[in-house]
Amino acid sequence: MRVVAMFVAVSMLFSMNCKKKNLEEAVDAVAAATTPVTPAAVPTANCPACPAAAACPACAECAVCAVCADPMALSKAALDAETTLKFSPPAGLTFTVEKAGEYQIDASAGDLDPIVRLYKGEEKLGEDDDGGVDRNARLFAFLQPGEYVARVGEVNWMPCEPKVKIAAAAPFTSAGAVALGGTLEVSVPEVTDDNRGIVEATLEITEAGKYTVEAAGTGEVDAVLTLIKDNVVVAENDDFDSSVNRNARIEADLQPGTYVLRVTEAHDAAGTVQLSAGRTE
Repeated sequence: MRVVAMFVAVSMLFSMNCKKKNLEEAVDAVAAATTPVTPAAVPTANCPACPAAAACPACAECAVCAVCADPMALSKAALDAETTLKFSPPAGLTFTVEKAGEYQIDASAGDLDPIVRLYKGEEKLGEDDDGGVDRNARLFAFLQPGEYVARVGEVNWMPCEPKVKIAAAAPFTSAGAVALGGTLEVSVPEVTDDNRGIVEATLEITEAGKYTVEAAGTGEVDAVLTLIKDNVVVAENDDFDSSVNRNARIEADLQPGTYVLRVTEAHDAAGTVQLSAGRTE
């Protein structure tokens, strides 16, 4: 009888220990399921030195690889010469401007979609995606003497070998002068390999004040208007009120001087545009 009692006691103790162990395992399982798990670090840059790194839009802005912390590779570009980047973008071309003026940066990548961002130091001066033929990039910028970097990437972060050319911009076609209170009809050409799809007109301001300048396209023409004075962009506009039409309009306080009205078509198509200017106060 005593042996039976001892066996029962041992069996009960064993059962309790098993239940305790199972309970502890269950508690650990619940804790593991509810405790946040810190994900492993994921590469976030596309660096020539780190070919396995994932593409990241930020690296085109900061040009620093998040994996190796090294700056993106830069190549030296000569003006008026085409340079082919031999590694996956984003990458950069440094170039030197010796004479102040307007410069043109073209980037092509076959069937891919290149994008160009222009920097002086850490300051971003501008960018362009589809300003050239088809999906090619074409950026215009007024530059002072100094060192600049053109960072080139692909819109969808596809590896490619873009061809880049940086050169002083040739003068644009002049359509004449816009008189205050009057209109001037200009013909905007289609963007092609041989034509940049831009036409210009001049505007003389003799008294300081607030003025309105408008570019109204005919039919389906979507005019883009840029106002320039002394090689400085004063203002630009595309679709002043898209709920009404696709005309471009600039309202600005202007000082006396000669202004340039630069007109292009938002979709690189040819068309007719009516330019007008007037004083509003």
